[in-house]
Amino acid sequence: MTSKQAWQFSLDYADTILDACKKYGVIGILSVSQIPIDPASGLSQESRVFWEEPERLMEAINIARSLAQHFHERGNELGAYEILNEPVIRDGSKIEFPKAWPGLLREIVGEIRKYDAQRFIAVSLPAGGLPSGYGDSFQPLDD
Repeated sequence: MTSKQAWQFSLDYADTILDACKKYGVIGILSVSQIPIDPASGLSQESRVFWEEPERLMEAINIARSLAQHFHERGNELGAYEILNEPVIRDGSKIEFPKAWPGLLREIVGEIRKYDAQRFIAVSLPAGGLPSGYGDSFQPLDD
């Protein structure tokens, strides 16, 4: 199965889950925390290479677009989108704040808003969700 086929399978599966959420009165969040989605790349969103190569970051924006295009007409069964929760660079036992995160997050939010202006966008702190993520580089979004 190609990564494109796997992504389509994931969208279809999410539709099935959201249908069940609607049926049972549950609110779901679509969360994509594994980017790149192609495991053949040998990278994860915790690798320095992911955060330093613009084409890798573009994949996160493309995923946000794909989700918003596909799910924007959903009802209250979909509460929020979440892309790259708790962003971090891991280098052995050392964790770092991805310097590209604030800009990438603004681009992700902007892309989602092109298609879905009403839904929440869940955002978690960088540096693995640690309280240090509230440091000098943390800026609340204007959204």
